[in-house]
Amino acid sequence: RSIVYDYDDFGGDDLIGTTVIDLEDRWFDKRWTALGREHRVEDPELGKLPRWDVKPIENRCLYTPSGGTISQGTIEMWVELCRPSEDGSFPAADISLPPAVPCEARLIMFKAKECVAMDTLENMNDMYCTCWIEGTEKQNTDTHWRAKKGKASWNYRMKFDLNLVHNCTVLKFPYLHIQAWDADIIGSNDILAETVLDIKGPLTKVLKKQKAVEVFEDPPKPAEEDEIESDSESEEEEEDQGNPLLGRGLLGSSMRKKKHDEDEEEGSDEEGGETKNDDEPAVSATEAAKEIVKKQQEEKERQKAIEAGELDPDEGEETKKDQPVALEEGQALVKKKKKPKKKRPLSCGERMCHWFCCCCYWMKGCCGFCPISGFCQCCPICWDVHAVDEDDEAGAEADADAMEMVNLVKENMGVGGTDPKNCTWLTMDKLDHESGVRNQMGKMCIGLKLLPKSIADKEPAGFGRNDPNSNPTLPPPVGRMKFSLNPFVMGAELCGPKLCAQLTCCLVCLGVMALLIFCQPVLNLFIAIFLG
Repeated sequence: RSIVYDYDDFGGDDLIGTTVIDLEDRWFDKRWTALGREHRVEDPELGKLPRWDVKPIENRCLYTPSGGTISQGTIEMWVELCRPSEDGSFPAADISLPPAVPCEARLIMFKAKECVAMDTLENMNDMYCTCWIEGTEKQNTDTHWRAKKGKASWNYRMKFDLNLVHNCTVLKFPYLHIQAWDADIIGSNDILAETVLDIKGPLTKVLKKQKAVEVFEDPPKPAEEDEIESDSESEEEEEDQGNPLLGRGLLGSSMRKKKHDEDEEEGSDEEGGETKNDDEPAVSATEAAKEIVKKQQEEKERQKAIEAGELDPDEGEETKKDQPVALEEGQALVKKKKKPKKKRPLSCGERMCHWFCCCCYWMKGCCGFCPISGFCQCCPICWDVHAVDEDDEAGAEADADAMEMVNLVKENMGVGGTDPKNCTWLTMDKLDHESGVRNQMGKMCIGLKLLPKSIADKEPAGFGRNDPNSNPTLPPPVGRMKFSLNPFVMGAELCGPKLCAQLTCCLVCLGVMALLIFCQPVLNLFIAIFLG
């Protein structure tokens, strides 16, 4: 009998429910006794502990005397029965909770765009962000003063210390709060927008695997996909071998069966699926495997006939050369269709050549061919730096690496213009209290990485942009206010371009009026001399 109570500090505990198991019936039941015996380990090998029969997990209903046959909930459990002599030889399964994992969350606030201006007169914002995870203290970025056109840049790193353990606060409420504020020197600050991000999945992954997790990781390149797949397969194998609950069957037969069924469904889809092609229909992997087996049998029969002297060895070699090469098992017989080569558009230099060079104008410009086109490379105007052969994969990869290097240099110089690595854009909104509708107020570019403390100590990173500014290196923010001796430039930085232009026009009008007032005697003298 298993009884579940609700514990109370004051007064008696409340009964939730009871479940009853007939142990005698199970002990004398041959089916129950034989269940899981194939997983028993009596002679422990190297690295394996003694293990008793693996019994299935049961979800048993809880009942109360007053509730009758109505279930008051379920309890997950399993039952093992053994003799006293076997009890000492087979230790009980370790069901203790996993130890706490100290973790560090690194949040990077990169930039914002499309933000609504709160200072309508200047059409500018003094933006900063406030972020926190449930159970941690709030942290603020530095302020981007006089942010124009709804854009702001911070490149600011925040670090939150977390202690991941079963049923802790951060796992109960795994929410990351992000708020954007408009700082005011006089009066209170105004909230621009906010958003809440659920990070339970990455936190659970860090707790189970105890490795760094990049929440918004960029998709891998085609060359890296095979390596990632092999690494994931090896990790799954290690996890299956190193998980004692999985080895003892404590994860439940239903979960393993579900995973097995999903694998079978994926395999059946791959085998029975057909690949559409405009030129030639695809052959499924099952038909390809049957054809390979058939060819192997024919080859064996042919070798036997040659050994018996019934067939000439040279006979059939010519036809054999014309046959397609046998594919490996599971490989589809699909004929790849070549993509038509697109005609590259003319560059600016080539267009100029077509107009200034008679040969290019009449021959290459009209017919697409010029007999002296080989000499055009001697003229810098005809150089086409954007020409890329689509069939040259190596050239495309080299150009992609070169563009990545250019973007990296731009980020380090603070030029910006491109999105950083491992980031995402979050939509920020704000509640309109009058209508009760949340209106979109802008977008925020952030990056988030979760690391166990053991890995975080090996990959140090400072707050904000302080030393050590690494993992990753954060460049200085762009678009910040700069001091200038030019009054018009400084006025545009402080008041905004629109308000600065309006003030400049007013000052010019006042200057013209003052000039007319103070120069009136001189104007009267000129009028009297020339018109009198």
